Amino acid sequence: MTVRRQPVATKAQKQRWANAKARGCVACHLNGIDHGLARASYGNDLEMHHLLSGGRRIGHDATICLCHFHHQAKRLPYADHGYEEQAKALGPSLERESRRFHEFYGTDQQLLAYQEVMLMSLPPQFGPEATW
Repeated sequence: MTVRRQPVATKAQKQRWANAKARGCVACHLNGIDHGLARASYGNDLEMHHLLSGGRRIGHDATICLCHFHHQAKRLPYADHGYEEQAKALGPSLERESRRFHEFYGTDQQLLAYQEVMLMSLPPQFGPEATW
């Protein structure tokens, strides 16, 4: 069986990921936690989630930024209670409760559209890392 690998992300796609991480977790943002910085997301550990179609990644442009909790239900470092209590406070995790996550936050297409809105609200970048 041949494993079909996704092409390596382009420089522009990697920059999009960096910009998404600068805005923080989409789910945290939808929960009303937005201070304009990644540290507003719970755990401050951010990951890019590739959206799927038929169980396969759509591509590097179809990604949303999620914190460790909302992406993979990783326990928050300062939490002294389990997943259920964290989910009551923060909403469901995609890995742990995929159906409930999508009922709570929206479809993949809605989440991707919201991610794009978050990216458009970024302040201009300056310095050697600027992409304009």
